[in-house]
Amino acid sequence: MANRPTLAQIETLVEFLEQNVGIAKGLLRTNQAKMEIKRQWASVAITLNSLRGANKDGQGWAKHSNSMRRPGGGSADDLPMLSDLDKRLVAVMGGQENYAIFIKTNLKNRTVNLYS
Repeated sequence: MANRPTLAQIETLVEFLEQNVGIAKGLLRTNQAKMEIKRQWASVAITLNSLRGANKDGQGWAKHSNSMRRPGGGSADDLPMLSDLDKRLVAVMGGQENYAIFIKTNLKNRTVNLYS
């Protein structure tokens, strides 16, 4: 069992977040909404786990999606170049310029690795 998501899993996760913007932005806070969000994460976990790669429960995938964003500071020169997939994540999570998508960043080569 791998603990690193594959590109197919990340793409599917981004599609889920694009279709569920309220979840991506953390806007749904009522008790009823929290129960529905838990159900949706459990459902998407089944889909993601059916793809080759990481195997996580709904809570694990939710945590992973939260780890893909970080409020940033500093100048734009300090940020890595974002891939098209990264840009989709930024858009679904609010599209704010102060969000940098990262898991591991190699600033020297200006690349982003989403698969750690």
